[in-house]
Amino acid sequence: MTRAANQDRRLELRDLDRALALLPEEQRSVVLLVGLEGMAYEAVAEVVGIAVGTVRSRLWRGREELRKLMGMVPDRRADARMARSRTISPTSAASVAA
Repeated sequence: MTRAANQDRRLELRDLDRALALLPEEQRSVVLLVGLEGMAYEAVAEVVGIAVGTVRSRLWRGREELRKLMGMVPDRRADARMARSRTISPTSAASVAA
């Protein structure tokens, strides 16, 4: 039996991991709680200790920044940040964002 190659998927996940590490913590936490954990906005607001409107705002800004960092929306600044993140380890990428 043969298996389909999954290198593209791995590269996309690696790039997503790097892009997430470059987000400010307040955006990253909301994006992960809503997008990965599937939590409702109200639940995220309660967990993080912010208003629901703030959750929506941070989620929108975080998703928009991810689109830029992933190359879905042209943005030279985001391209430069992602290029820098490729030269350092994923665990230290968060410190570059700070």
